[in-house]
Amino acid sequence: MTTKLEIVTRLKSLSSDAISEFVSSFGSDIKRIIVDNGGSDTLLKANLLNVISELVFRLKSRISFDEYDADTLVNTLSYLFLIKDRSNKKKPIIYSVRHYDMRSIKLLSYDLISDDKKCEDIVNNIGEPGRTILKLSFYENNSDREIAEHVQFESTELLQQRRVKLVERCSENLY
Repeated sequence: MTTKLEIVTRLKSLSSDAISEFVSSFGSDIKRIIVDNGGSDTLLKANLLNVISELVFRLKSRISFDEYDADTLVNTLSYLFLIKDRSNKKKPIIYSVRHYDMRSIKLLSYDLISDDKKCEDIVNNIGEPGRTILKLSFYENNSDREIAEHVQFESTELLQQRRVKLVERCSENLY
């Protein structure tokens, strides 16, 4: 049986079979992300194309993504492109914790964010403990348990919920 990571890897060929297999394996999740955010069929097609293009670029550039499972990789990229689209139009984004891996967003988005100084300025303008949560999460790569203890949150679940809200606030000003 073919794994989802193998399906992603096959995209490098850009064959119609590889693209069809990718769309049939990941298309419904990407569609759910777009539909949950009131997106159109045009946005869905653009998002699919952006995700496929980014994956092909990463494959051809030999950028490793072995540390991610395929669903997390594809869904996080889909959210990143949705963030970029929505931020340009000043529309809110609905995040689904089920699809969205907050630990991977910084690593996956690094080459999608053109101005690290702007990103740093946005984070620095957030009050505490939000600034500390973002810095420890994305700049110092601390574990959720370590961050929750540092900012005195009762659980890592509360920390993750707060981090999603903080990323939403940041994304409004990023693009």
